[in-house]
Amino acid sequence: ENAAFMENIKVTLKNNGDDASINYTPLRYWPKNGDKITFFSYYPYNGAGITLTNAGKSGLGKFTFAVQANAADQIDFMVADAKPDMTFSTADVVSGENGVVKFMFKHMLSQVRFYVQTAKDYSDASYDNTTITLNALTLKNVKKSGDLAATYSSPSTTTAWQNLGTKGDFEVVSSDVTLSTTPQLCADGAVASTAKEGIYLMIPQDLAFAPDTVKVYIKYTIKTGTHPDTATDTYEETIPIRTTEVEEWSKNNNIKYTFKIGPQPIQFAAVVTEWEDETDVPFTIN
Repeated sequence: ENAAFMENIKVTLKNNGDDASINYTPLRYWPKNGDKITFFSYYPYNGAGITLTNAGKSGLGKFTFAVQANAADQIDFMVADAKPDMTFSTADVVSGENGVVKFMFKHMLSQVRFYVQTAKDYSDASYDNTTITLNALTLKNVKKSGDLAATYSSPSTTTAWQNLGTKGDFEVVSSDVTLSTTPQLCADGAVASTAKEGIYLMIPQDLAFAPDTVKVYIKYTIKTGTHPDTATDTYEETIPIRTTEVEEWSKNNNIKYTFKIGPQPIQFAAVVTEWEDETDVPFTIN
């Protein structure tokens, strides 16, 4: 095996990979002596947080990976299924071109999004001008680094996360957001301005790592009434994010969390007891 035949070479694809590309350097050619080549690839090339740990060695890729602090800076870390023992004659045909290595990339991370809204419509006058403001939403105790190893055993490629390390927090909301019945996508401190900024790309992990489970800290303020008769209350809660629907983040997951915040108003009702049976008290006045 010659691990250095093509090592960590950047290839720029054409037409999103639908057309064959020779846009890389140094350009290599298929061997004419019958040698077989096994190809393996990852994306993005030298992406933020990716470190190759088996450079110059045989076998498939091994990486260490660290999630970037801000959602807008996080990358869609992908690796492709290995293309084993290929020759020019056994390679793919793409757009009429022979001898093409066509990769199938797979997402190695979990895509997680956070939406916030009110639990119901509090704008009705019967709710006494209630407004709900989300002050903070923080994702806590998240595993932010780990190792990824890829192995090939015919007929498939296996990828596995190992040695999950550093834990940290992500401030999904850190400035005041006025909530409504319309879900708002949040990331990097406030309502996201673009879809990319609203997507967190997380290392797959069990959401109940002992002793520190992955949790969400929420702080919100409820204000009701009209001046001078107003009431303002602020609440803080920390809740586990693990649910029966999602007990872990896995590779290629696409998870949408929606936090619906809403108070339960103190309501009143009444019943009135019936009068007792009439007691007749006669008086005779002469």
